[in-house]
Amino acid sequence: HHTMQAVVIGATGATGSEVVRELCESDSVSKVTATVLEGQYQMAFCCLGTTKKDAGSADAFKKVDLDYVTAFGRLCRDDRVGVPSMHLVSSQGANKNSWLLYPKTKGEAEYQMGLLNFHHLSVWRPGLLGRGSSSRFVERAASLVMTPMPVATLARAMVRHAISVANNANVDDGTATSASSSSKEGGGGSPSVLMTNKEIFALAKG
Repeated sequence: HHTMQAVVIGATGATGSEVVRELCESDSVSKVTATVLEGQYQMAFCCLGTTKKDAGSADAFKKVDLDYVTAFGRLCRDDRVGVPSMHLVSSQGANKNSWLLYPKTKGEAEYQMGLLNFHHLSVWRPGLLGRGSSSRFVERAASLVMTPMPVATLARAMVRHAISVANNANVDDGTATSASSSSKEGGGGSPSVLMTNKEIFALAKG
């Protein structure tokens, strides 16, 4: 059934462009947009992310990775849009109580998204994303510490999961998503599922 519509922010980035490609190849999805329009989306993907170096400063980095991410979440929860499920790309080690800018900002973004009470929120915490040729030298060095994750693998897992969540919601109005085995209470009590490398690789293979 070609009934599902998806919105992807960060659609031009490494992960977002792969998510868009996977959605466009899916038989279940009829429409993909890169901006939030009024209408009925079944799923939203937040693939925004930069680095302090690329953004130019810590404040500029936080504006993208926290403020824009949270603003996108709010738009998706607006009554005229009302997206039931949100799929947020975060990072391995995200922790709002961290002293370090990157994991702290990612953790704060996860927390803010949790407060918005989506019917379903999945938070994706991949290891170092392998962007192929555009990977930065520091990231190549960091890959010795963090488990690398090809962006195509992450995108495939996200889209497969999102479609299965949307299919479940069609069957029983979304109550099944909270029964997921790895679900934990999100910030506002919304069921959230945390996906780490192990789950991501398994879903992509599936």
